[in-house]
Amino acid sequence: EKAYYEPTDRGLERQFAEITAINRRDHEAALEALAKQGIEFQQPPDAAALEAWIEGGRAAQARMIETGAVTSEMWQRATRVLEAYRAAQ
Repeated sequence: EKAYYEPTDRGLERQFAEITAINRRDHEAALEALAKQGIEFQQPPDAAALEAWIEGGRAAQARMIETGAVTSEMWQRATRVLEAYRAAQ
């Protein structure tokens, strides 16, 4: 199988490196501009916070089934479809 990009021209490689550097500078400038507008950036959650979030999702699922917002069968079917989709990715 042939690769999409085969670097046969060092000039082309240099141009890609320059584009990458420009993109990184633009990204940093955009983050700085957002921070100046008051946007606060969050760090990934620690293990305890992630577990609390997952448990909140489980509790919400149980409430939806208990209140009849969704049937247990419908939830199970949706879960199977989602699992199949993720497995195919």
